[in-house]
Amino acid sequence: MVLLPRLNFPRLDPRASAATLSAPLGDAILPISGTTTITSITPGGRGQILILEFLNAACPVTNGGSGSGLQLNGNYLSSSGVKGTLTLECDDAGKWIEVARTPLGLAGLPTIPACRATHTANQSLTSGTFTTLALATESFDTDNIHDTVTNNSRLTCKTAGKYQITGIIQYDPNATGTRVAAIMLNGGAFIGYTQAQAVATAGQGTVVTVATLYDLAVNDYVELQAYQNSGGALNASLANNYAPTLAMVRVG
Repeated sequence: MVLLPRLNFPRLDPRASAATLSAPLGDAILPISGTTTITSITPGGRGQILILEFLNAACPVTNGGSGSGLQLNGNYLSSSGVKGTLTLECDDAGKWIEVARTPLGLAGLPTIPACRATHTANQSLTSGTFTTLALATESFDTDNIHDTVTNNSRLTCKTAGKYQITGIIQYDPNATGTRVAAIMLNGGAFIGYTQAQAVATAGQGTVVTVATLYDLAVNDYVELQAYQNSGGALNASLANNYAPTLAMVRVG
């Protein structure tokens, strides 16, 4: 696809949004007012460029998919108070294909499945035993990945794909033994594992971070496991909003 410079396109008179927009003849910038959802555009000419310019209103444009006359990279929603644009090109069959969109913010892009869960209290860890960490609160959750009450240790995949998964644990100060942060899949195998020697500096806790990239199916779940062998009970401690933390984001 080749875009002509925007300044070469005639800017037409504003048009009210409608379920079906009538395509103008030739390349054009078409200002759109109103908030009626746009679901289709009448066929245009091969290679025709149409820039929809939304005039400070939240106007949805629905993606009809590859078999429809309007194919977008996910639904579009212009932001109220922001003049967004949606650039389309007409293919050989008269179908409009998305080329670009602005603003490049969440209002105009499909939601990315992501979650960051944390806890609200220190959790005591028995020496020599792996312990699953509770996560009673969350910073954000865009895909119902986490429940703060039921099985709150789990981040559960709701949209299949490849996920970047990260965990952080801070252990209370103690210079004896090793510390582990591990990511466990479906209550069984570890898919991420980091081991560190306890920090020997007096009064300084040991922080262990673990990360992995993993292909998750729907309803797969991950948990953050802690291990210490100091010889006595030791806390996984709250630490300035960064620990304990378990987070995941879909990247493909």
